[in-house]
Amino acid sequence: MRDQSPRMPNFLIIGAMRSGTTFLARCLASHPDIFVASGKELHFFDVHFEKGPEWYQRKFSQVRNERAIGEATQSYMYLDSVVPRMVTLLPNARLIAILRNPVDRAYSHYWFHRALGIEKQEFLEAIAEDHKGPPHLSKDGRTMLFPYLDRGRYVYQLQKVSQYYPKERLKVVLLEDFRSSPEETYRSLCNFLGVEENYEPPDLRKPANKYLTFRSLAVRRFLRPFPKIIRNMVGRLNVQKSSYPRLDPAVRRSLLERFEIENKELEAWLGRDLSIWQS
Repeated sequence: MRDQSPRMPNFLIIGAMRSGTTFLARCLASHPDIFVASGKELHFFDVHFEKGPEWYQRKFSQVRNERAIGEATQSYMYLDSVVPRMVTLLPNARLIAILRNPVDRAYSHYWFHRALGIEKQEFLEAIAEDHKGPPHLSKDGRTMLFPYLDRGRYVYQLQKVSQYYPKERLKVVLLEDFRSSPEETYRSLCNFLGVEENYEPPDLRKPANKYLTFRSLAVRRFLRPFPKIIRNMVGRLNVQKSSYPRLDPAVRRSLLERFEIENKELEAWLGRDLSIWQS
């Protein structure tokens, strides 16, 4: 018989943006003992918090007997207001952060916004002002500024999280871990969540962070008022796999140098080698 008692998540995927959160949520959701809220990003603790716990709880109404119940919203790790709200409602939750080489993350983030039509500047122009915090308009009101680089300063974000949650409740993996040792990485996550470790998801070796463009941004805007099922049906026909230009090697070297201090601090905080991010 299905448990009729109210359910709340006991784990959250908290980021980082453009680092494989969609891929990770999909792989975990395929596990028979794990429930991940549909729609992937609920944005309760940043965007919809004023709607209250009952609104959030309804997002988990389909939970049956799964032991691990969660959701994934990539902004939770980054925004200052989020973690204090999380710990108030979910003090015993386990948190998962998936990270990616911060240079690759920034460049992927930039092209994601280019595909959406919300970024008009060239990459070097877009990162010229190292903006921190939520997106905002430039002083002249003409350009939207995004924290492409600041979102990759992971150590400060994780230190902030650990002020509210014990470090043993925070699991950090790299997107690169899934590429080099997918089975071992997935088993470690299952162990962290307290579910069967010998399950292997069907999408474990499928590429993450595919770059998609829209055949028509006008069609995408037109669909916004329609029900989700219609948006999804038509939306699938409106996207296409694509690729973006390779980052200039000189720019890449310069950005790697800019992240060197933070990456060294992250190495020490995690107690693991991050030399994979040096090239």
